[in-house]
Amino acid sequence: MRSMVFAAGLLVAGVALTGCSSGTASTADEAESVDSSEESSSAEADETEGAIHQAWVVLGGDYTYDELKDATDIALMAGGESLTESARRSVWDSILSVKDGLVEKGYPGPDSMVVMQCIPDSISSRGVAITEAVAYCSLETAGIPESLW
Repeated sequence: MRSMVFAAGLLVAGVALTGCSSGTASTADEAESVDSSEESSSAEADETEGAIHQAWVVLGGDYTYDELKDATDIALMAGGESLTESARRSVWDSILSVKDGLVEKGYPGPDSMVVMQCIPDSISSRGVAITEAVAYCSLETAGIPESLW
């Protein structure tokens, strides 16, 4: 019973923390893409300041920038999300938040990249939103038996 409450809590936390939208760009995202000339939009700046670079740092450089970006964009597309910096940051924040929650509860921390790569299949097979897929994939990757969800 306690495990079911924990799993439900993870799903709710993932949804609340992610803030992923449903495939439509928000006004802020639209303004970001329209007014890109004011921002540092060069590939070099994106690679050193963006969500993908931060994920690369957090993961200790185990994956290349391109591997992280490709896996992130594939997961976002599978979830019907736009390929914006905001969406990339949101999905990585969600993965890392769920991982931290599992570790705090005494469970093993899942490999974040494996979680990211699991998301498209989870969305497809379970018919869930990206936030729920993050939670399911995190639990699976951490090796937590489904009977404890």
